[in-house]
Amino acid sequence: MAIARYYGSKNTLTRLQVTDGEPTVQTAKRFVLEDGNVTATFLGQFTYGIFGSPFGTLDTYTYKVGGNLRLKITDIGADMYQVFTRLDFLSSAREAEKIIFALNDKIYGNDGRNLIEGYDGNDRIFGKDGSDQLYGGLGKDVLNGGLGADEIYGNDQSDRLLGGKGDDRLFGGTGSDVLKGGDGNDTLSGWEGKDTLDGGKGDDALRGEDGRDVFLFRKRYGEDVIEDFEDDLDTIKLDDALWDGDLVRKQVVNRFAEVVNGDVVFDFGKDRLVIENFTDLGELADDLAIV
Repeated sequence: MAIARYYGSKNTLTRLQVTDGEPTVQTAKRFVLEDGNVTATFLGQFTYGIFGSPFGTLDTYTYKVGGNLRLKITDIGADMYQVFTRLDFLSSAREAEKIIFALNDKIYGNDGRNLIEGYDGNDRIFGKDGSDQLYGGLGKDVLNGGLGADEIYGNDQSDRLLGGKGDDRLFGGTGSDVLKGGDGNDTLSGWEGKDTLDGGKGDDALRGEDGRDVFLFRKRYGEDVIEDFEDDLDTIKLDDALWDGDLVRKQVVNRFAEVVNGDVVFDFGKDRLVIENFTDLGELADDLAIV
């Protein structure tokens, strides 16, 4: 598992600059490339071929600009020769990350605005503070925006997207994803697959898109809007704490739901759930689940 940490006021993972600079250090444990004021240091166990190419295992990678540490990746465990030969022929620095991060990675942002891509593998990506953009890539990923107004994309397979605090935008991609908005006024889109959308606290907008989706609504969630509910396909899970328990599904509909301006509105007092462009209360009870 590779673990990455970012340093500086603003970091963009897809903008590493060292691709084929000049080697300045070549030892059994340390290989350094320099290009102007940018330095890439590779730590591990190395031997060198007749033309100076490094072989062995890459354990740690650091990236500095003007002497300031911007990125540190530990616990990599990659084939150093494969990384080095790919670096020699890169058309863009973005490819360097695909080599290093084609693993099961744990990647941490900082307090600035981070742009982080996990690429291959089952990644855990943490945006921390700031308004971040997180991309899971291939694999079953966990992406956590932390504080700030974040954009989080699950991409392929079944991912877990956690918005944290702030007004976040979550996009599940393909696979059966779990999207949790957390605090703030969030926008959740499941896209393809059987997704679970949980807006959390705040006034949230929920779109399941394609597939059999599940929408979760609990006490103290505020006002959420389901924008594309499909009868007999999607499921709405309601927390029985909204009415202090002991009601069956049909009773919940009869007591709390009404049609207002072409939408179904569940009014639980301080909490409201709106189902847009749906008016058939009689068909709604069998789409509910009480949790």
